[in-house]
Amino acid sequence: MKPLSLLLLLTLSVCTSAQVYRTTDSEGNVIFTDSPPPGSAATEQVDIKPTNTTPPPRVIDRSDQVKPEKPTKIASKVTITSPADGDTIPMGPGNFSVSASTSPPLQPDERLVLEISGEIWGEPQAAGYWTVTNVRRGEHTLVVLRQSSESEEVIRSPEVRLLVLRPIGVR
Repeated sequence: MKPLSLLLLLTLSVCTSAQVYRTTDSEGNVIFTDSPPPGSAATEQVDIKPTNTTPPPRVIDRSDQVKPEKPTKIASKVTITSPADGDTIPMGPGNFSVSASTSPPLQPDERLVLEISGEIWGEPQAAGYWTVTNVRRGEHTLVVLRQSSESEEVIRSPEVRLLVLRPIGVR
């Protein structure tokens, strides 16, 4: 191990020395030195090839590069898919279903709210489906609101007009 360590140290010192000499002592150990030992006939000069080097990478000035913009918020969309605009709910108790779709899908903290003729129907919910019962007869407008986690309106669907037919009770 000692000869290897010595060789490594001598190799590192090559940068400062122009010549390297190799000698074998009386015990058979190989010795590398920067000058030939006096009185030794078994000394040979070692030619060291130049060390491979590469220049350091150039420094790139990135201060003038365009910084990426924050991702733009995707425009939200809410659409009532059922009933269709202009539909009539036939004679009966005034029951029907409303379904809506959103794009992009709701975030975990967002909710949908159904509004019938300006009044909120039921609680805010994550599902886009409502069963509506006992709606009075006449024309109604349906709108679905997309709300943020702070119950602020993000967007509202286009209005859907609906006619509900119900029998008139005779007293």
